Amino acid sequence: MSEENFDTTESKAGEQTENNPQKRKWQALVNNVLERTKGEELNIIGNQLGCRVIELLIPYSTSEDLERYIEVVNTDLRRLCSDNFCGYVLNSMLTVCSHRATDHLQNDNQEIEDEVPKKKRKKEQDCKYSEEHVKNCHEFVIKISKYVLNNLEDFVWEPNTNYMVRTVLKCLSGINLLPGEKPKVNLFKEPILQNKGIPPHQSDVKYRNVPEDFTEIVKEFGNRLSLWPQFKDLPFENMTSALLQVLLFAVKNADKTITKHLIKKLLNESFAPDDWVSEGADDKKDDEKDSKDDDKNEVNGDNTLSSNLPPVFQSEAAHLEAVLKCTEDGDQKYFSVLCLRLQPLDKVDVNKLSEEYFIHIHGSIILQTILDFQRPTKAISSVLSLSGEELLVVLTDAKGCHVADALCTGQFVGVKSRDKLVKKLKGYYQKLALSQHGSRAFEQIFEASSPEQQVAIMTELSDKSNLLNGSQYGRIIATKYDLNTFKLSQKAWEKARKKAKKNQD
Repeated sequence: MSEENFDTTESKAGEQTENNPQKRKWQALVNNVLERTKGEELNIIGNQLGCRVIELLIPYSTSEDLERYIEVVNTDLRRLCSDNFCGYVLNSMLTVCSHRATDHLQNDNQEIEDEVPKKKRKKEQDCKYSEEHVKNCHEFVIKISKYVLNNLEDFVWEPNTNYMVRTVLKCLSGINLLPGEKPKVNLFKEPILQNKGIPPHQSDVKYRNVPEDFTEIVKEFGNRLSLWPQFKDLPFENMTSALLQVLLFAVKNADKTITKHLIKKLLNESFAPDDWVSEGADDKKDDEKDSKDDDKNEVNGDNTLSSNLPPVFQSEAAHLEAVLKCTEDGDQKYFSVLCLRLQPLDKVDVNKLSEEYFIHIHGSIILQTILDFQRPTKAISSVLSLSGEELLVVLTDAKGCHVADALCTGQFVGVKSRDKLVKKLKGYYQKLALSQHGSRAFEQIFEASSPEQQVAIMTELSDKSNLLNGSQYGRIIATKYDLNTFKLSQKAWEKARKKAKKNQD
């Protein structure tokens, strides 16, 4: 259940339940299920299936049921935070409590909210929950947040607890969804929709109003992490870079000074070249210029920047290969990999491209943009010069999988190039389908392939269909492309595909 859906669900749940008999029956079912868990809460949330059910029902729980789970969870926080299954329920509870604790701070009129300063905004008088329940939810959020803050050094490096840190930061700063973040669908309430994804960087961050003590804890997180000796290494690991992104968005809404300090620290220590020397003497001048520039930008917007970018890019585009140090004919085949990693050739071990490596989000966007040029021949040749195993590393990455979009939907990418891509990945489609991000690339490649190639791909998948049905993402692929029908009758499958395509047209 996404944070975005909590707002509409919790604000309208009371009205819908009163006016709709079906909703009343459904709410009664939720209450009965949670009532039956009394005394067995820890056993149920520690179970793989049980935790999933409770995670889905918690957003619709009554005040009494939620407070009962809060009391149970408070007894053994350390073990529950690190548990594979209990962590999901904790995250759901934390999000629900943060929303219930701050609902009275939200204004319906967005225009008034923008005009009136945060400190002068009036609290809404009408609240669905009692003051005592709101207070309990507020205290639970504070307690979990301070517990996570005190154990930050241990929690950052573990997958389960790292996600908990991110959830805490989002709740404390009032973030609903990050840019490009897909809202999860609660299967109890909504069916899975087709094409429900959000393109990266196509949505804005919307912040809820939060109390001052939430903001102070966010500042503590920013200050604590910036003092770490390992801070400069955080952007280069998938798990810690995700945390760093959430931290920057969270601190942005809390304190601009800390935000500027974090960004400057990242630029000077993490992303600067090895021979970079920070101009410390000019820091004060930079701060003065920044304050003046901010005032100008508020008036002029980003028009000057956007108008200057095209000529700057045209003047530097010819030197892009030189920057990546792959101007020689034999080295140009590594252009796509160097672009994805934003590193020159002499800093990349080309013998280890079949092993997982860090792909820079901006490198991925640059490569996608180049593939959309009118003559992207060299970039396409570079991508297709990779072996199937090396392509698999790129396409199963969160940022690299979007390269498949550019290759399969680009208007200047030829049919022969797509055919070559399909052939290159022969023998790797099963691994693609089993991966979270690889399954997304699989869909793009499958839709761009010819009917004969689709049959060959389905044949490869059908050989090990049990593996697909045994995993979350593989099951989605098997269902979407009707793998069971293909195993029973290839002709029936082809006929169904043609009929579905005809109906779409």
